[in-house]
Amino acid sequence: MKTSAFKRPGIRLMAVLAAAPGLMASDVVLPEWGKETVAYDPDQVKVLDEDPGLFPKDLFHVDGRVGASYMYDSNANLRRRGKGSSIGVIDFGFDISNGKEGALGGFYNFGYSGNYFSYDDPAADTGGSPLDHKLNLTMGINRAKTKFRISTAYFSNNGNSVDLERLDRETRRADSGDFSINMGVTRQLPHGSLEASTGFSSRDFAVRGLNDGRNTYGDVAWYYRPGFAPKTDLGIGVRFGSDEVEGRRDQNFVAPSFRWRYRMSAKTSIKSSIGREYRDYGNIDRGALVYSHGVTWAPSSRTTVDVTVSRSVSPSYIRGNGNYEATQVYARLSQRIGKRLTASTYVGTEDADYIQPRSGAVRRNEEFLKLGASLSHPVRLGDKLNGSATVFYNYTGNDSSNQNLEYDQHTTGVRVGFAF
Repeated sequence: MKTSAFKRPGIRLMAVLAAAPGLMASDVVLPEWGKETVAYDPDQVKVLDEDPGLFPKDLFHVDGRVGASYMYDSNANLRRRGKGSSIGVIDFGFDISNGKEGALGGFYNFGYSGNYFSYDDPAADTGGSPLDHKLNLTMGINRAKTKFRISTAYFSNNGNSVDLERLDRETRRADSGDFSINMGVTRQLPHGSLEASTGFSSRDFAVRGLNDGRNTYGDVAWYYRPGFAPKTDLGIGVRFGSDEVEGRRDQNFVAPSFRWRYRMSAKTSIKSSIGREYRDYGNIDRGALVYSHGVTWAPSSRTTVDVTVSRSVSPSYIRGNGNYEATQVYARLSQRIGKRLTASTYVGTEDADYIQPRSGAVRRNEEFLKLGASLSHPVRLGDKLNGSATVFYNYTGNDSSNQNLEYDQHTTGVRVGFAF
């Protein structure tokens, strides 16, 4: 594939999603009420001796990808007595990029991804479109002391539930149009940094029983890097904004927090924040503990471990429900085996309490569990077509104090994908 009039950089192998049959899961994070959307990570930006200019001409890339999957889903419509079905998926996409996000100068990336789904049992298909699309654009400028980044995405979501690692408990089978935009700026100070971000996200559902919603947020933080601990950033910040949910009163929130970042090395880092969020429900005010902790650890070039723990408050998408307070835990391990195999495993949980705003009483509790494993082997066709073959298994289960909302789902299959 040609790369316009710029100098051809060569073929770059794109990462192939191992555990899920499509490439949609990690492209863009869909809006989740109350969850922190990081618009900029200054730790990703390396300081170079020379400024290469706004858009280096030798870093223009056009990367394509295509894949095919076959799986069996024991509960494709995620109901207590759901329908099983075999599912075929064709995934495809491309990225056009210039510059590097981790270097001085300008950068941008425009990406498109699509999935086409085919069910052998029509009763297991919820009747949505068999084709979904996702568009995303990221761009920014990195200078010696100031960094700016903006990203936007649109997802025409057909409600298929094959983004297997996403902890999307309430709306995994919901057809919707999802939009988000986030902006962030960081200014380096003599002993730290000043960081600010803002964003907007929306979900418009095409099914009954779910509320459309909008979220707007702002976030400001000051970080101090003590001289005796140059790898540590200590910070204070505040996050504020509003949630607008169809058919309900708008909610305003503010959450002051203490923040901590520690980068032991390029392969090991810790990020943490803890605070208290205050929400205004018309004439009702409530406070709740919120936090987010994450660890990325690479003990060797063959092993990577990621762990996150968070607690948040979110308006429910489900009509007639109030807010819920949720604690999430997610862990993932990736391990190279020998010279050509890569094994991955993950587990994710969410414990959610649906709260009555006036009394604070718990109306309903749900415990959501996801786990899975995959094994991948590289595949090469000719000199320029590289990819991988993956076998995978995933389990999803939801336990609820309302038995009608309980279900179990087992998904197993194989995927072959190529990048070019």
